[in-house]
Amino acid sequence: MLTRSNLHIIILNFPMDFQAIPLKEPGATFQYFAKFAKENNSNLKNCQEWLFCKLGLTTQNGEGLAALLFGEGACKKNNHDFWFCASPVSLKPMKDDLKLTLVDDLSNEESHKLFSIVRNHLAKDNIDVRYHSSSIWGINAQRNQKVATKKVTDVSNKTIGKFIINGQDSHRWKRLISELEILLNQHPVNISRIKKAKNPVNS
Repeated sequence: MLTRSNLHIIILNFPMDFQAIPLKEPGATFQYFAKFAKENNSNLKNCQEWLFCKLGLTTQNGEGLAALLFGEGACKKNNHDFWFCASPVSLKPMKDDLKLTLVDDLSNEESHKLFSIVRNHLAKDNIDVRYHSSSIWGINAQRNQKVATKKVTDVSNKTIGKFIINGQDSHRWKRLISELEILLNQHPVNISRIKKAKNPVNS
């Protein structure tokens, strides 16, 4: 039976998308759960949406995936916290736009070094950043943000022009993202990755 008490465990161990199960040999129960969710909810793109729908949760402040992953781990519990999920990605210049690609081959060492750059820079703006995995980092904006964003899986391998963050509070985040892109581009981890013909984490 799914309840709020065990939802955290399911989310933490379930992939962001059905096509990317991180276990070499998922158990029968796990496979049945994924199959049932996919077959019975064709309009929902991933397990996260399916769970939220079935449990009557929203993706708004305090109820989204980011809040579930990071909210209770905060040192100060604050009902007004607003969490984002952030993923390291690579942007490649195209003719008239930039193409976004998920970076899913980061080593633990690479991931933590890049995460430190992001955490230390955002700390200057009093923004708390938490590490969950090499592909999911949590950003605590501390108050409700009037912005419109997209799940990174919806944008992967697409040009980003029409997906740029927008909304009343978007100017601050656009500035921070631009600053981080400059820092990440110059980082030794990315210089090394480029030499190895790997996608750099530049956004």
